[in-house]
Amino acid sequence: MIAVTSEKPENISKTIEKTKASYSVLFDEGLIIMKRYDMAYAVDSNLIEKYKTFGIDLKASNGINGANLPVPAVYVINKLGIILYRHFDSDYRQRASVQEILLHL
Repeated sequence: MIAVTSEKPENISKTIEKTKASYSVLFDEGLIIMKRYDMAYAVDSNLIEKYKTFGIDLKASNGINGANLPVPAVYVINKLGIILYRHFDSDYRQRASVQEILLHL
């Protein structure tokens, strides 16, 4: 399992420590991966300001990637690079279930 984020590497370390993630988290410099998989989301100015009220400065956290976030998505890709399963929903509250993901592994 690999996670991809727009956060700068020094912030990734903090996130891993905070969440106790046991998988690799990759910095997507320039949003290359996110754009390739059509999951880059440009945050509008209203939401940028709302995040700041929670102490989150997206532009500072993401550096060169600016105020962009990944749309939550799950891809199951086999060793040949073929996408076997994709869950993608711009509504971040709609997530793939673990059971659904396991069916495609």
